[in-house]
Amino acid sequence: MMWCFSTESDFAANIELAEAVALGERGAPTEALRLVDTPNAKTIAELVEQF
Repeated sequence: MMWCFSTESDFAANIELAEAVALGERGAPTEALRLVDTPNAKTIAELVEQF
């Protein structure tokens, strides 16, 4: 079990009850989602090498 707490107040909650708060408005997407074939990329480092 994971706990979230604040050092600035008396707030505490387990991760199941803690909410994620957006830091601001998200901008519009710059391109449409697309599938990208990444053959043989088994790690993030290998994936980055392809781009």
